[in-house]
Amino acid sequence: MIATLGFTVQVSVPVFVRISLHGGASLVGAAFTAVTAGSLLGALVAAARGEPGAHALTRAAGLMAGSLAITAFAQTVPIALAGLAGVGLAWSTFIAFVLATLQRADPAMTGRVMSLFAVLLLGGTAVGAP
Repeated sequence: MIATLGFTVQVSVPVFVRISLHGGASLVGAAFTAVTAGSLLGALVAAARGEPGAHALTRAAGLMAGSLAITAFAQTVPIALAGLAGVGLAWSTFIAFVLATLQRADPAMTGRVMSLFAVLLLGGTAVGAP
């Protein structure tokens, strides 16, 4: 579900900026910069945190849902950019925690688990993007 609804930033941000914020190319660039800055911070947080705990995925998914809601209901550009930064942060932490969790699978099943994950992530994103 998260891959389908939350990982479509590359497609949804330009549409969101053009339709909801009535912005142009410079605002699309600012929006992608906000997502990227949040993503960098999220990667640093995930790396500093180390191995994810029992509720790390739930918290990251909740942060992504909250950030997406803030972005969706934003009435001003600064609030939308803050929401997009939160999406980037949650995106990076979530994917890092998922990969760390999946790599703890039984070694005999790791290839199967990772291939299923790749299919769901890439397929879900492709379905959700349009």
